[in-house]
This record gives sequence, structure tokens and C-alpha cells, in this order.
Amino acid sequence: MGNNLLLASIIIPIYNAAQHLNKCIESVLSQSYLNFELILIDDGSIDNSVNVCNEYANNDSRIKVISQSNSGVSKARDIGVRNASGQWIVFIDSDDQLLPNGLRQLMNLASSSDYDIIKASFVGYPIKRQWKNKIVGVLSKSEYVTSLINGDVLGVVYAGAYKKVLFNDNSVIDDPTLKVGEDILLNIILANRLSKVFVCNEYVYQYNDVEGSAMNKYIVHPKYYFRFFERMRKDLYYINELDLEKLFLSVDVQEKISVLRSAYNPRIQLDSNDWYKIKVLSRFKNSKIFDFRIKCYNYISQYTFIGKSVKFIIHILFKLHLRLFYKHNEFNKIII
Repeated sequence: MGNNLLLASIIIPIYNAAQHLNKCIESVLSQSYLNFELILIDDGSIDNSVNVCNEYANNDSRIKVISQSNSGVSKARDIGVRNASGQWIVFIDSDDQLLPNGLRQLMNLASSSDYDIIKASFVGYPIKRQWKNKIVGVLSKSEYVTSLINGDVLGVVYAGAYKKVLFNDNSVIDDPTLKVGEDILLNIILANRLSKVFVCNEYVYQYNDVEGSAMNKYIVHPKYYFRFFERMRKDLYYINELDLEKLFLSVDVQEKISVLRSAYNPRIQLDSNDWYKIKVLSRFKNSKIFDFRIKCYNYISQYTFIGKSVKFIIHILFKLHLRLFYKHNEFNKIII
């Protein structure tokens, strides 16, 4: 199948991204692979984003602009897919960029066999980090989902391409409160209709670590992780051909790691019910010692001058470390 027969629908959800939007759109328009449409979904922006979109659309017939009230990135992506004409869907975040020839690399792979999903790798800027898949090659549905859960295949929806036929009325994250981790949930939902996936380590995408992006904006509370992993189990349950018992064990491990890491974040405040859930989740054998340790931690950190001072200092050092090494500039919102 010739490359020029494949139309790629590139979907960019946009919310107050005017500062970075030109670079993002230009990275698409400068691609060597020309058979694409670009769908820009303005998710209720209150800056100049929609004007930037319309200016580009007025000068290029391949560009569509769709506006909606602020409904979140998942809903914006869903609107984009519903308005897509291409056989393949490519997602880009509005503050990121496609690398030169990235789209051609994806479409070459898409046309080389009867794959349903192409998963590639991406680089970071300015942090100069490389995100690579630990497993490469052709994966079955079961192998793909297992690799997503275990972190062997990147769970993001960017840096890849998806056949449009995978999407239907059920392939949308219908919970607007899920603001972190929704990419891996979408990948799991789409897995229900796929046969095989090709995973490679070609770099096709640049993730820009900028102020205000979702990864930088939120501190995730253990309450959120409880809801998130429960949703993941629900989505996995409806997929055929999976070893659910084995998968749920992997999910349990990921949940424990996420919850315990979150619980000791100096910005997080936990009540007794939170600690009880953490204790049950972690299955501490000596619960009395655990309870005593938690009570001490709560009392010292929340009710004593020394504890509050130490917690404040830890928080300042935590933010300083992130600013120096990761360029994270906004850690204000705790998502529950």
C-alpha cells in the first residue's frame, strides 16, 4: 500500500496554549509527509489560542478548527476523532512538537503491515531526556496491555498512531475529573478492538516540559490514585483475551507504588480514613507498628512547631530540586 493512500488525521486539543501553539502547528506543517489533515480543538481557551488557530486555518485548507466549552482533553480528543476523515489518528499536545519526518516514519510503519497501533518513542526538551519503549516488535492484544501496565511500552497517546476504526462511542474517558493518567486508560480502552501493535524506538515526537502543562501542574493525592486504578480495573475487565488475574496483580503493584509515593509528599494532607486505606492496600503485617508510625507522623508534621518547620523545609527543597533539574515551575494544585 503506497504511503500517499494513507490520510493521517492529526488532532491537537488546545487550552490556553497561545504561547506555544505556533511552534506546535509549524512542526506539523513542516512535515515531509503531506497527506494529512490537522484538526485543532479549542477547549474553551480564554487567551489568544482560537485566533492563532483561525489564522492558520485561513491559510491552509488542510486545517480544521473546532471550538467547544471547556470539557477537558479527553473530550476534546473525542471530538477530534469524530470529525476526522483519515484512516489513522495522530495525537499531539499543544505545547509539544512532531520531530522532522516524524509523521513519515509513523505512516511508513502504518502502511508496512496490518497493524492497528504504532507506538514510537519521544525526547524531552529542555530536560534532554529520552523516553524509549522497553519492548519492541509486534505485540498481540494481551502482550500490549500487559506491557502498558508494567511500563514496558509507553502509555502516552502521543508519539504514535492509531487506526480510526478502533474508536467508537465507548472509546472516550467520560470522567472529567480524571486529569492525570488518562492516556493509559485510553490505550487500554482501544485495546479491546485491536489485533496487533507494532512498537519501535524511532524518535518521532518532542515533549516540551513547560510551565502549566498537566504533568507539572498537579500533585496527585492518594484519593485520586484509588479512583484511577479502580477505573483501570473496570476497563481491563471488559477486554477479551486477557489473563485478568495476572494483570490485576500488576495493577495492584503499580497502585501501591503510586499511593505510597504520594502519601509522603510534604504537600499532601491525609486523614485517618486515607491512612486506613493505605494500610489495607499495602497489607502491612504488623499493623500496630504501622498505626503507631502514622499517628506519630501525623502528630509531628501537623501539630508541632518542629514538625511543621521540617515539613516546610522539605517542601522548599523539593520545589528547588524540581526547578533546578526538571524545570517544573508550578506545583500548586493537589488533584483528588
